[in-house]
Amino acid sequence: MIQCILDKAVAGERISAEEGLELIASRDLAAIGRAADAVTRRLHPEPIRTYNIDRNINYTNICSAVCDFCAFYRRPKHPEGYVLPREVLLEKVRETVELGGDQILMQGGLHPDFKLEWYEELLQDIRSHFPQVNLHAFSPPELHAFTKVNKLTIRTEGEERDGSTERAELQLLWTRSFARWWDVVAGARADFAPGPDKNWAAFGVQGLAPYRFDLEATAFFSDGGDSAARIEADYDLLIGKRLILQPQLELNWYGQTDLSRGQSAGLSSGEAALRLRYEIRREVAPYIGLVHERLWGDNADAMRAAGREADDTSLVAGIRLRF
Repeated sequence: MIQCILDKAVAGERISAEEGLELIASRDLAAIGRAADAVTRRLHPEPIRTYNIDRNINYTNICSAVCDFCAFYRRPKHPEGYVLPREVLLEKVRETVELGGDQILMQGGLHPDFKLEWYEELLQDIRSHFPQVNLHAFSPPELHAFTKVNKLTIRTEGEERDGSTERAELQLLWTRSFARWWDVVAGARADFAPGPDKNWAAFGVQGLAPYRFDLEATAFFSDGGDSAARIEADYDLLIGKRLILQPQLELNWYGQTDLSRGQSAGLSSGEAALRLRYEIRREVAPYIGLVHERLWGDNADAMRAAGREADDTSLVAGIRLRF
């Protein structure tokens, strides 16, 4: 029964978080409504209530989300897909103002081609023509989609053993969404160890594969004509609210042999890892794990000739940062 909780609220007592969740789970909307009205009358006994006159404008039905329950969306390039011309959209706002409206609720599909500047110009146009109108624009999924259309991704990897840096790499990648859950990436990669510094151009894709595997596939080309490719796949297993177990697989190919960098032509190296991380926040997560690395080809032969194994298993620890 929720009546005792509602009685507390009506009396002006503060309810707990658990009681709030119980109200959310309740289906007795009539009782909740009566209690809300009683609280309103206690706080504002004057017989005045205010309302907004607004209009919901759907500026496009083109959407890359493809939700099963939605009958509104159309896929990109669908003949029934539309984007309201700016003059049509402004005319709809004008009609609302002439009827006494003072707010515009604006929502639309997750258009895969619009950059953030398109939405900025839309809001600026409405504000310049109708400065008195309150803009209640864009839902959380739309705002999330804005961040995915164009963004800068930084990837960095490194390995240190016995106080010596064995591998260090930095990638700066421009990413742009081109399909549901998928981005195209382009940018640069810099290798700092082993061997002298080396720069690469990078091109590839990243996204969510079937069965919810995160996948990255990237090709690299250096100014000396060298080439390389890398595929990475990982999967997050939620153990607790903040505790996540992540299996990961990485494979590296090279078009040429360069043993000073630990590279051999063809399939050169691979890693299978299992990391357990604790997300203090989504952006900051310390982790521990096991990493098994294997070398192939000339790279493996050179390692054996140096008296070391081509297979190596290590205990690792670090901090994962996401911005």
